[in-house]
Amino acid sequence: MMATGRLFGDAIANCIGQMTMLSYCATICAGSVLVLILMGGNLPVVLVALTVCGLGLANVVPTLFAAAGRAGGASAARAMSIVTTMGYAGLLLGPGLLGLIAHVSSLAGSFCVILLAFIAISVSARSVRRVMA
Repeated sequence: MMATGRLFGDAIANCIGQMTMLSYCATICAGSVLVLILMGGNLPVVLVALTVCGLGLANVVPTLFAAAGRAGGASAARAMSIVTTMGYAGLLLGPGLLGLIAHVSSLAGSFCVILLAFIAISVSARSVRRVMA
């Protein structure tokens, strides 16, 4: 599903704008994580929710890299290094922190953290879109 999202994502982003695309992708992911939290015991629903989340996630990183690259000049290199460093930090720290949250509270609790992160991305992308307009 992520390949399908990537194949059509650039064309959609060119039509609706990069930040709008990022906001929509994060909203799709937030909705699918909410379904995971509420319907976690139903395997077919979980598989569909994870598939939809993959579709939403397919264009998040490329959109963030494109936004960093549009910074222009030397600041583009700095922005790209910041985005890349944050991405690697998330890859290294995310699973451990989510596992700790799941151990202390529950798996649903760790999914709530993911849900809040997607909501924050969606709101942030909307505010950036307003500033850029």
